Amino acid sequence: MKFNRINIASCVLGGALGYAIPAVWNGGRSHENPQEPSSRGNVSSAARQRRELMNRWRDSRTGLDQRMAAFLEQVGQLKRDEWPAFFRDLGHDPEWNQLAAQLWAESDPKGFWEYLRDCRDASELTRWGPELLLTWAKQDPDAAMDAAMMVTDRVAGDKLRTKLVDSVLDRDLSKGLELAARAGDFNRFSTGPRAWIDRDPEAAARGLAALPASSDYRSFLEMAMESWAKKDPQAAMNWMVENGSLKMQFDHNRDWVKSGFKVAAMTDPDAAISAALAIEDPATRDPAIAGVLSSGVVEPKKVAELLASCSPAIQAASISSILWALPRNTLADLETATGILTQGPGCKNALFAARSLAVDYTRLASTDQQWNWVASLPSLAMRRAAIEVYVVSSSEDRNALATRISQLPLSELSDQIFRKALSRIPAEDQAMWISRLPSDQAAWARSVIHPD
Repeated sequence: MKFNRINIASCVLGGALGYAIPAVWNGGRSHENPQEPSSRGNVSSAARQRRELMNRWRDSRTGLDQRMAAFLEQVGQLKRDEWPAFFRDLGHDPEWNQLAAQLWAESDPKGFWEYLRDCRDASELTRWGPELLLTWAKQDPDAAMDAAMMVTDRVAGDKLRTKLVDSVLDRDLSKGLELAARAGDFNRFSTGPRAWIDRDPEAAARGLAALPASSDYRSFLEMAMESWAKKDPQAAMNWMVENGSLKMQFDHNRDWVKSGFKVAAMTDPDAAISAALAIEDPATRDPAIAGVLSSGVVEPKKVAELLASCSPAIQAASISSILWALPRNTLADLETATGILTQGPGCKNALFAARSLAVDYTRLASTDQQWNWVASLPSLAMRRAAIEVYVVSSSEDRNALATRISQLPLSELSDQIFRKALSRIPAEDQAMWISRLPSDQAAWARSVIHPD
């Protein structure tokens, strides 16, 4: 049945939360069943009258408009203390109970909440609680938050508080941030696009940064900075320079600074570079420079300068994203990327980058160019990483590969290089291939096949 006069909000949170009412509420009542008539055979006159009125709007032979009018007439006559019995009498009648829940929430949200609190069936809170709080928050957000904070079950409380705070943030950023400050931390908390951030990203960023350090809602600051930097990059950078040292729980790397500068650099790279280099606090300057570098718009000749101004930790963390952001479509592109790689720190990320560049060289360069590139790498670990790629991906045949390996000193080789090279050769041909190697290399290769 669809009602065209009243907008019925969906009142189901989705899925049982799996908790018992006595353990859920803080400061709850005794949870005894409301008083029933002493004899189930003797229904009070008030109850009889209620049922007679119900029959008027439950009669399916009556037109919809008439039934609706009768229902609203009865609801309009209900006193505050009559709502619980009326709602219980509806049971699980989907034709009317959702409309009744919405009307009760609008007329007396506190009474409806007390009913749910005193109800022994936890599924009633699961079913009606979320939409009740949203409706209540439109009238009195503080009272709705008071109610949500009473739920001590972690899973149920997290869902109710996040739903409530998010709904208020959508309507009133200032009030929503007040509630976010009260909401504390969450057992489970997820972030994602939020319309209230994009409507006024500057106000959102400033407000989120002012939340208590333990507030999970501060994790939205990264998105707010990205949105603000898109809208007004200079203002966003100025604010980050002034406030980049804000203490952020679980955010020692200032990811919100990195994200903000990354977006700002995409609009004005020179201004972003100047702003980042002007930051005195190293804890803020490093993520700012890392953000600029990861934007992919910095000229390669400036990348080395920026890398040199970072701490070793930021250099190591940034090298992969820097190289991924560069074009790698020509040999000239690969030479530029190699120049940046060789000026960066020797670290695990640099080895990943070397392997990635080796794959690109197999795609664009001749085999001689590939091996010459390997020899140009300054680090033994980088050279080994690149050789591991070539022994598997090179277009050279197995005999040519044996010749290449035989020309390398033992210090350039590893178990993994031999293992990968032999993986290309059928088992019955491996002995013949090994015989093409110098004796010391051949002995090493055999030990890889037969380690015992």
